[in-house]
Amino acid sequence: MFSVIGPMLDDKLQNALAANKLGSLASDTRNLLRSIAGPGYDHKLVEELVSLLSLDPAATLDAALDKGWPGLESAYKSSLKRVLLLAFQTLSGHGTISGRLWREILSLRSKADRVDTDLLEDVITAWRSNVNYHRLTREFLQKHNLLMVCAMEDTGPAPFAQVEDFDVGTMRYLHAKLIFRYAERQIARQQLRFDIPLSSWSRADLEEAVRRMFEQDILDLRICLFYDALDEYDGRPEAIAEFLKDLTSQPASSRTQTRVLFSSRPWPVFQDEFGTSSGLRIHEHTRDDIRGYCTGMLQENHMSPTALLPMAESIADRAQGVFLWVRLLLHDLGSASAHRAYRNVPLEKLLQQRLVTAPDDLHDYYTTIV
Repeated sequence: MFSVIGPMLDDKLQNALAANKLGSLASDTRNLLRSIAGPGYDHKLVEELVSLLSLDPAATLDAALDKGWPGLESAYKSSLKRVLLLAFQTLSGHGTISGRLWREILSLRSKADRVDTDLLEDVITAWRSNVNYHRLTREFLQKHNLLMVCAMEDTGPAPFAQVEDFDVGTMRYLHAKLIFRYAERQIARQQLRFDIPLSSWSRADLEEAVRRMFEQDILDLRICLFYDALDEYDGRPEAIAEFLKDLTSQPASSRTQTRVLFSSRPWPVFQDEFGTSSGLRIHEHTRDDIRGYCTGMLQENHMSPTALLPMAESIADRAQGVFLWVRLLLHDLGSASAHRAYRNVPLEKLLQQRLVTAPDDLHDYYTTIV
């Protein structure tokens, strides 16, 4: 599936990188080496450093969890990964994990299923160490005898600049600034890479993903979609009908085969659009269930058997398979039978009157209630 949606995610990432003026890791690496080692730097080092800082924090987190917490259930692991990766930019530094983030992590488990916080903290610490881009960059440059840096904490921005004719202290300071800036830009790129697929998507993004999935010509894909209660859609029924038609109307080049199964009350718009499609009338198969449910509930009103069966039959006939309508009606009948104002009215007659006057349409029933 990623081969279908992947190009869309790549486009969004490139747009985000451009909007944030983050450029590319390769370009930043060339600038860093030129600033530190001068124009005559070994160009092979660019490829080595790019490869080093291109490590996938998600894969590294997987490895840390598998090693430090074997047997972790997949659902919790996925939720934990999402929280940590969305906070990658914060966790990639030397700072401590904030109280807010810890609360979010711990909330992934129920109170009854306690978390071994010491074990969890060890796993997170190991992962953070493996994806510490500041340390990885500094150690790489030291390995190749390109700089001397001192330990420092700095959060200010610093542009790449040529380092010439400075004393050792100044050079150390500028090198540290360059490394900090270089690492922070790569961390920001990685954060965008996680934010795009893991954060909430807009409606336009979701529609674009669905369109690509149904029009793709990359692999054979079979999709079956289930939609319940289209008549309860909070919008124009014509819109949802058109949406379903679009899902099953792929271009000839598409390799996606689609089947849609939906349920709805028999509104004209759905009958007009899909009347020739295969289907069934659910109420014809649930009538006995509704009648049994009605019989059991009406018995609580102590009705006589002679009145009980005809009323259950009538409700089952009018329900059209809508159990919610039945539940509302039975609640209404129960309230009427218990109302003191009707003590002098025969119970069977009272309930029959309520049954006859009850609207058949669920929305009309809601209106009478309100």
